[in-house]
Amino acid sequence: MDLPTSAEGLTKLLRGRDTTPEQIYEIVSRFDTLGFYFPNKEIFITELIIDRWNDVKKVEFREDARTWEIFNSMWDTIHDDIILKNMFKRLKFVPLLDSVLNSESIDVNKILPNILQTCKLVNSTTTMEVSFDHACKILANSLDIMLKVDHTIISDTQESSFIREIIRLIGFENIGEQNYKMSVSFCNDLLLSVIRYTSYIEENSTQRSGNEVTQILSDYFGQFIFGKEIDSLLLLEKFFSKNKQTIDASMAIILFQESNKFLIKSDFQKLETVFEYIVSIQPNVTAVLLSELAASKKTLSHNFLKKLFDQTLQLAKEKSLYDDEFWQLIGNMLDLDLEIGIENNSKLMELLEDQRHTHPTNETLVVIWKKFLQCYINAREFEKFLDDMKKYCLKNVGFVESTIFLNDKEFTNEISKNIVTLSTTQLIAVFSNITEQLLSQKSDEMTIRIAKIYMNSLESISYTILPEIRNTFVKLFSTTSANDKDLWGIKYMIMQTYDDIIPVNQIDASFIEQIEDNLKQNGSVSKELLLFVLKLREYEDFDVSILESKILDFINKSENEERENLLLDVFGNWSSIVNALFSRDTIQQLTKIIALEFSHILKVLFMNDDFFEEENIMFQLVSNLVSDLSSASSVEYLCVIPIECLNKKNRISIIDEITDKKSFERSDLVLLEHLLSAPTFKSRIESDFDSLLSVLSKSQMSTTPHTMTFDIFDKILKNHMLQIKETTSESFISTLNQKINEGINKKEFSRIIFSMAISFVTQTQNADISLDVSVVVEKLIQWTQLFMNDKKTDNSVWVILALHKLLSGSVIQPQIQEKIKKLALEVTKENVFKTTDISPLMVPMFLLYSLTFDSRLEVIFSQYIVMRDSGIAKTELITALEGIIARKASTNEIEVKEALYNTIISLRDNASATIYSSILELVQVQFSKLSADGDETSKLFVFFLSELLTNLSNLSENLSDILDICKMIQNVQITRPRMLTQYGTEILFPLCYKINSIAVESKLLGDQLYVASSKIISNILNFHRTKLSNRYHLINTFLCESLSLFSNNQIDILSGSSAGALGRLIVNFCEPTISSTSNSKHLSSNTGVIKKNVRRYAPALLVKYVHLCITSNLNDEVRKELTPAMYSILDLISQNELNLLGKVLDNAGRQYFKVLYAEYKRLGKWHER
Repeated sequence: MDLPTSAEGLTKLLRGRDTTPEQIYEIVSRFDTLGFYFPNKEIFITELIIDRWNDVKKVEFREDARTWEIFNSMWDTIHDDIILKNMFKRLKFVPLLDSVLNSESIDVNKILPNILQTCKLVNSTTTMEVSFDHACKILANSLDIMLKVDHTIISDTQESSFIREIIRLIGFENIGEQNYKMSVSFCNDLLLSVIRYTSYIEENSTQRSGNEVTQILSDYFGQFIFGKEIDSLLLLEKFFSKNKQTIDASMAIILFQESNKFLIKSDFQKLETVFEYIVSIQPNVTAVLLSELAASKKTLSHNFLKKLFDQTLQLAKEKSLYDDEFWQLIGNMLDLDLEIGIENNSKLMELLEDQRHTHPTNETLVVIWKKFLQCYINAREFEKFLDDMKKYCLKNVGFVESTIFLNDKEFTNEISKNIVTLSTTQLIAVFSNITEQLLSQKSDEMTIRIAKIYMNSLESISYTILPEIRNTFVKLFSTTSANDKDLWGIKYMIMQTYDDIIPVNQIDASFIEQIEDNLKQNGSVSKELLLFVLKLREYEDFDVSILESKILDFINKSENEERENLLLDVFGNWSSIVNALFSRDTIQQLTKIIALEFSHILKVLFMNDDFFEEENIMFQLVSNLVSDLSSASSVEYLCVIPIECLNKKNRISIIDEITDKKSFERSDLVLLEHLLSAPTFKSRIESDFDSLLSVLSKSQMSTTPHTMTFDIFDKILKNHMLQIKETTSESFISTLNQKINEGINKKEFSRIIFSMAISFVTQTQNADISLDVSVVVEKLIQWTQLFMNDKKTDNSVWVILALHKLLSGSVIQPQIQEKIKKLALEVTKENVFKTTDISPLMVPMFLLYSLTFDSRLEVIFSQYIVMRDSGIAKTELITALEGIIARKASTNEIEVKEALYNTIISLRDNASATIYSSILELVQVQFSKLSADGDETSKLFVFFLSELLTNLSNLSENLSDILDICKMIQNVQITRPRMLTQYGTEILFPLCYKINSIAVESKLLGDQLYVASSKIISNILNFHRTKLSNRYHLINTFLCESLSLFSNNQIDILSGSSAGALGRLIVNFCEPTISSTSNSKHLSSNTGVIKKNVRRYAPALLVKYVHLCITSNLNDEVRKELTPAMYSILDLISQNELNLLGKVLDNAGRQYFKVLYAEYKRLGKWHER
């Protein structure tokens, strides 16, 4: 478009009726190129836009994003507030904003950022007066328009900022006291938009910045709907009536959440009414609303929930629909009101019974069962539940063998698990009652099944309570009952807990005869009787031969699960009896069944090392596993069996059978290596070169010459070298030497032969028969040059790595050094370090270069850092670096110390996480190679600790490196204590606390870091305690602050393992070890002095713990780990300190401490008895 050549012409064009927003935008964009003077052009354009906006017919100017952009840019250039205010008075901004927000034709994503900027300008200049009704409508439109934006264009921050600016513009920030009329306007014009927008934010979790806005909106909800003297229910009733077609499920949930937030716990009636309103329009959200109530620790009245419970059951019965929503609803009602479960126990048990038989795999039923039991537990009426269950079973006595409450393990285990919640008195009463019933003439199958459920709980009952209930079971063993034959299983379960409960005088010949008679009965016997007899055999010596046939008979006739359980019980608990008393044939049959059908139980059996001592069992088991070597599981378990359990004949057989396989699995190679740890010298691969070569050839080679296959070769070679004087070994070694020599001189390159050559050179260098290393090196160099010329990178990499392996760790002869230097120079010029891309040859060349490196350490360090930063792993490079530093340290330790100083200084630089990792790795390697003697090393170590503390905040992404540094410090404390000075010891306290703080913020290594830092401080107490002298305030402060980190642990980053580490540290603090006292001649006096110093500080730690327990949500696992530590403090402090604690603590603290001290006296305090 051609522009006029004068200001007058341009003004006329801009004011023209037909001038479009697009033309104005183009003209304004060319203001800087005008060839004439246009005074006050910014004010002119601003007033022009105001005129256009005030004209309701000029819709295109209101809805064009470019007009808003021009207005904002012109406004920014006018720096006179008076002019701006005067112009703004002319602008009808509220109608303008209302019009734009209401428009359906605007491009929201383009215009919104410009409107946001305009609102900011207006709010920074003036204050608008907007009626409350109009303000509600503007805010509602603003919230509605947010649902239309594209969040790939409009950011969360822009969205949040826009709504806040609108709130500020319409004056919602400064609303005084509300009245009913305002509440009506809010309800009619704004409430729907508020819950719709909040629902949208909840469903789009990425809109995190919206949470701030939703909180503001939530406050308005409470202010205008549930404010003082407002009829909330009337407002909501009208709102629901007006919008029932619009409110969807998610909006209904938001509405209930907000209502629940502002209604007090005791205001059941209002909350119930809101609940009914919502459920009437969205019945599907009932379960979710009850979940919200349970989560907020609120509930509804019992009568309301009872009515809802009955309605839910009735509706489900009519529809025959018991879906997940139904069970969620039932579970939520049980969570909210325990009386619902207790009062309706019969209904619920019948329902669960029926549904479990219909849907046996529905795990939701087990969840409901747990909630149902929890009702009784929370009401402290679990004893009543046991009575209710008996009544239910009596009512359904015809279904004893099928009822889930006596037969379904998932249901019965929950009953057993929760019996431990009974008090000691209740436990005695329950067990006494069931014992009397078992001994009575009226005892039946139901009583026995209930008794088994009860007895299953014995393993979970506290060992301090078990002695008190023991006498209730004695009658079962001292009294003869008509039901004795039915009680074997119950007696066995009791004997598992009380080994000595059978009176010695009862196990006589007649008693044994009675047992044998039961075993001799026709037909199969019960598993319980078999286990009881085995248990009884622990008490008394008697013939168990008949037991063997009965066990085999039971296994042959039972289902797989029963068979597996019996085998696990028999071999897990009585392997010694089976080994000593069972016949060879029986053991062979039983182990065959295990090996071929239930081999997975071997994982459990092998966890007990004593199992491997049973010679007869192991012989038969190994034989059965060897007979099935084609099975991966047989190979896997043979790898675990100690070599002593595998005789030479079996080992030869296994080795030969594996070597005959066409291809190897990893487990095959592991087994071979395991078997060769005890050489036979008879198997084919141990005596025949061709067989050995065949095995090596079958394994797929990698770029590393020392794979798992060559671990086997190394082991065979080592075994022969250990008996080199024997004719067979001498012959084998001589053959190897000859074959390898022939192989490396062939025209064809063989990785296998050169790998064998490297191992042979390494292991025979001091023997009479050996391979000349220079010959192997020469051949490898020749092949390297050939492969490099032919661009065969894969082979080049392999050969260079082989060279490094051959020469690393040994003194390299001068002539070989020269050849290696020449080779490295040739290859480096052609291939490496010319590009930032990672070359496959980069690592091999670095390793080769390291063999003859003799320049300043900083040179190789910089190369190491560059390669690590390129993505190359530490494990590929660090060995070479260790070799270089070790050589330097042996010839010029001063240079290593200078390089170490420069490395430490590098921690001050701003760098990437990978570079920081590299620096810390270099520090660790250098310290490991330096002598601990001398002040220089000690000063460098303390300097490093100081720099680490100063720059630790830069290492927040290097958590694994910090963990490695902690391990290094621990190693120095124990093995090189001279490196730690007094100052070095003291600086560890702030360093470790800073590491703990990082641990709390970490989601990956939090526990490991916390435990590692605790070990460092623990080592100070164990090995360097004398350096603390009068500085116990350091450790006390550290302990208190480290303890407080658990209170900030909102998402449980620190678990029980961290608490356990802190607990052990506190115990070390209170109970000095022998190693922490400096003079053994004065051990008692030194210990007394240390305890006296600790006694001054420990009470503060106890006060801190009590305070945290009261004010913070310490989880049970953390409390469990820390409680013994508190007991150690109580062991230490005197009555005076106890009295002082009572004065320091507040009322709540004293109450908690009283409970803690009572538990300490009962469980934690040492009693002479």
